[in-house]
Amino acid sequence: MRYISLIIGCILALTSCNEVKVSGNGDGASVLTAGFRDTVVTVFENIGTDTLYVDFSQVLQEETPVVLSVVEEENMQEGKDYFLPVQELTVAAGEKSAAFCYALVDDNVSNDTRSFSVRLVSVNGGVVDAQASKVRVKVLDDESDVAVGFKNTEVKVAEREPGSTASTYFCQIPVEIYGNMHKPVQFEVVVLPAEGSNAAEENVHFRVPESVFVVNDASESVIVPVEIIDDDLVNADRVFVLDIVNVVGAEVYTEQKRCIVTIENNDMGIYFGEARVEAYEDAGKVKVPVKLTPGAADTDIAFVLSVTGLEEGVDYDLTKEWTIPAGQEGIDVEMELLHKAGIEPDRMLTLGFASVGDNVMVFEEQPTCEVNILDVDTELDFKYAEYGIKDSRGNIEVPVVLNGEALAHDVSFTVNLNLPEGVEATADESLIIPAGETSATVLVKVSRMGASHFTMEIQNVQGATASGRTGQISQFGDISASQGLTVEEYSSQAENEAAPNGFATAAVDGDPNTFWHSRWAEPSAVLPQYIIVKVPDNIHVGGVDVIRRIAASNSDNKLAEVFLSEDKSSWDLQGVLEWEKAKSVDITEHLRHMDFNHLQKGGYIKINVTDGFRNNAQIGEVIIYGYAE
Repeated sequence: MRYISLIIGCILALTSCNEVKVSGNGDGASVLTAGFRDTVVTVFENIGTDTLYVDFSQVLQEETPVVLSVVEEENMQEGKDYFLPVQELTVAAGEKSAAFCYALVDDNVSNDTRSFSVRLVSVNGGVVDAQASKVRVKVLDDESDVAVGFKNTEVKVAEREPGSTASTYFCQIPVEIYGNMHKPVQFEVVVLPAEGSNAAEENVHFRVPESVFVVNDASESVIVPVEIIDDDLVNADRVFVLDIVNVVGAEVYTEQKRCIVTIENNDMGIYFGEARVEAYEDAGKVKVPVKLTPGAADTDIAFVLSVTGLEEGVDYDLTKEWTIPAGQEGIDVEMELLHKAGIEPDRMLTLGFASVGDNVMVFEEQPTCEVNILDVDTELDFKYAEYGIKDSRGNIEVPVVLNGEALAHDVSFTVNLNLPEGVEATADESLIIPAGETSATVLVKVSRMGASHFTMEIQNVQGATASGRTGQISQFGDISASQGLTVEEYSSQAENEAAPNGFATAAVDGDPNTFWHSRWAEPSAVLPQYIIVKVPDNIHVGGVDVIRRIAASNSDNKLAEVFLSEDKSSWDLQGVLEWEKAKSVDITEHLRHMDFNHLQKGGYIKINVTDGFRNNAQIGEVIIYGYAE
């Protein structure tokens, strides 16, 4: 029953994945390949469940279906002597191997050699490694077969033998003979190639002086001696792998074929708890953790810090001599950052260990700490002083900008709304200008505008300095014609039209049926053509209607850019108006409206006609929206 339960559990676990077809894998430079980890797996029939592993040449970039099939059976029958419940498995992105579960049934009788073979049929988005496309599962009979394997597949040993000052010592890795031994067994132990940053190096961290072993009696204690070498450095735990090969007189027990040996560091070392610390230059004192490995010491550990990269007394102040008290695993070193006035790039200094107490070494994994000091003197401000809403409710996108170059660090802030009675509005609560960017957009949502305006402030700034300017959101509407506009400048005008038509002043005379026309008589003016309209100083302008010449056949404007300026020198593009070819004199066909992205007191509106159905520019009337003081 226990085997049936295991089989059912295996089926439930592995059939929970749905197949997902993907286009492919690979890093752009190489093709994804897949193959079985072993070509032969030897396993005792009473193991219950075991696993076949498919390894990939690189980490999967997509969910990837993998398909297997049973191709050979030797004195075994699927569904009776063994079960391979899942032969198609979708492997998640980020994995580098896939595990297929199978189950064996122990018939409790002696059997001749039994096996079954599985082939890797396909891996979606990759290719099958021909040399590793097939694995044979050789099933050992626990009543008659013999196999050799390590007693433990994972062993931890000390870098130095406890209580000894010797630089080397021998540890013992036990090997077992499984089954009923009737004749001598010979095998070899080899070291697998090292992989990874914590891989132990042979003849540096360890040595295996004996590799071939002969066992004559099952009662013998079989030990693989391994010499552990203390490298006199404080480092991370080191790992190496022993492998049993070339077995004579028995089989290799695949489940116990390899032993992972971890050499645990036991030298006292000192290191920085963080490799990098970031803080704003106005943060005052910052803490940098200093720690001991492998743990607390029995005595006080004194150390002296070194600093490179910046000037003491200008950029920082630091006490150099510190002590970790006995029984503590570390302390926090306090460094005071000094605010250096003026806009500068972020600055960095490096902390190291100038000296440490006796019998303590600097841990090679983290011997320094970089302290990145972030400048905060770049000003953060609203891009414009005033923003407008035409209706009693709506959304306003308010840009907040850095006055200067993009910074190498994030700038965070909030915007506080000062709401008078009768106004209901909200703003994004927490905002960030990411490193390398110069602006962020605050979305203000107005649900009720029961007052003429409300103000907002930038607060809680981290990484920059708030300018202190208050932004304002105001309600605007129609401005009567009597409050009027004047034409400040124009590119050309048609003085041979029937006055007042043709003249630029016709664009602001309150009559949409009169019109400004660019010069069409020889020498005619070509597009683009513009007029600049002066807004009265007491008007906060927030939008504009532009009506082109009202005619069924002579309405020429097709595209026009609209700009705002406070000084007629620096222009801010608000958008582009577009018209279809005229079909009638219905004013709605000729009128285009634009709300500006902010309110501006007085100043100038420039309308620049860039394209037309003929090479002319025409405007019947400019109507502004805003409010008057």
